[in-house]
Amino acid sequence: AGGAAAGAPGTGAVEPMADRWWFDWREEVGAYAVPWPMEAVNTRCVRRSAALAAAAGSPWSGTGEPFAYTEWATTSRWQTAATSAIGGVVFRLLLGIPYATSLLAPLLPKPGTGPSDEAMAKASFEYTFVAEPSGRRPSAVPGSSSAGAAAASDARPLTTKLLGAIDPYLATAVFVSQTALAMAADDASSLPGILQGGGVLTPATALGDALLHRLQATGQFDFS
Repeated sequence: AGGAAAGAPGTGAVEPMADRWWFDWREEVGAYAVPWPMEAVNTRCVRRSAALAAAAGSPWSGTGEPFAYTEWATTSRWQTAATSAIGGVVFRLLLGIPYATSLLAPLLPKPGTGPSDEAMAKASFEYTFVAEPSGRRPSAVPGSSSAGAAAASDARPLTTKLLGAIDPYLATAVFVSQTALAMAADDASSLPGILQGGGVLTPATALGDALLHRLQATGQFDFS
């Protein structure tokens, strides 16, 4: 989970972290943490949200302590964890070889292919978020997937969950459409991005609770 550090003077900083390439046991979730592809995308968005919130003086940006965030997938079997980690290392090495993408093309999914309608109808996802006091190791797991963050606090680690009664690919379409509806139909004065003067924002910093309420209203997502 990496990327450039960001932050605002006097409000702490967003700590850079390297993307996971190997597996290890995580006591917080009682499972092995392994690399997963979306880490490289999701972590950057969350860290940017934290940096923008700190710069804008948002009340949910914490108390100025350093913020760190990373994500990983989980498995209860070390054999599965090792196989996944080794496969990821080999894949990265192959991508560094000239013409490797051409050689790998026959093995990769073709454009337009994907899970069947029946498979998507049965799919769901779960994220577990573990927020830890500053100074402790941050945690996150995508679901049997999950995610986590190091939060500035003197309290014990706080665990929350996001349950999606929908296929993750279909969930992405819901996220995008509800984001668009919030920007087009919601009261502009309730959107934090408008109040802060706009800019290159993330969904969290642009829409705040408006997007959260819209997602909950679909009945497909449970935040607990």
